[in-house]
Amino acid sequence: MVVERPLRTDLLPIEAGTYCLWLTLTHPLSLRVGRLGERTVPPGLYAYTGSARGSGGLRARVGRHLRTGKPLRWHIDYLTARVRPCAVWYRPGADRLECAWSAALRSIPGAQVLLPGFGSSDCACPAHLIAVPRQALGHAWHALDPESALGALETGR
Repeated sequence: MVVERPLRTDLLPIEAGTYCLWLTLTHPLSLRVGRLGERTVPPGLYAYTGSARGSGGLRARVGRHLRTGKPLRWHIDYLTARVRPCAVWYRPGADRLECAWSAALRSIPGAQVLLPGFGSSDCACPAHLIAVPRQALGHAWHALDPESALGALETGR
């Protein structure tokens, strides 16, 4: 699977919705993540699920994740301050799907929660950052059933 639309915030809707950011780490990354403390994120493909409910909807929230120099407020900010997301999958709408999407990603064979509690301080999920095997991207697309996607994301061999 290759997503061919560029990862530009002006292409995102301004309505509320659910999103999945995709990030690729090529080297281990040491992070201090708020109250979670010092963590090392191993190389791999990661999916982070979130929701956009405030003013500006998906465009504003995903746009914040793509910005540099932002205040570090959410767990994902500590990661996106160091690694730019390569793709985003999303579904506009009022339904809060971030926990269901996180569960769907965790159910993929080979997917792992490597940083317990990351992104899930306001829910009962083990985490909202999931390491996903690159060869499972087709399965992930089917499991999440997003309405659309932006960015570049290629399956592995």
